[in-house]
Amino acid sequence: EKKILGKTYKGSKFLCQPEIVEFKDFIVGKKRRKRVVLTNVSFTFNSFRVEGIEMKYQDLFEVNYKPPGRMSAGLTATIEIVFLPEQNLDIITYLALITETGPLRIPIECRTRKVRRKLTKE
Repeated sequence: EKKILGKTYKGSKFLCQPEIVEFKDFIVGKKRRKRVVLTNVSFTFNSFRVEGIEMKYQDLFEVNYKPPGRMSAGLTATIEIVFLPEQNLDIITYLALITETGPLRIPIECRTRKVRRKLTKE
């Protein structure tokens, strides 16, 4: 919640595209990359700092970005998330950011290949 010019604004001050970072049908040992675009949707300057991934999953991810500094309303910044799976397990975690208006978590979902059975009647 933040007051600007006498009005109170609630909710996230950054729009994240995509909202959830998904690594579907990954293969162990094969590196995958996804880009996240953050847009400052507040009505004022804002900035963010990447805190990182949950401790137990830190070794599986690499986060690359150029710190944007103060961002005017409407400006975007890109974060690249690199995933290098070591085991064939589903992972649900998040990328933590600190913004001037509070913490922000970007969900990350890593899903293994699934086999779908199809039964036919004879």
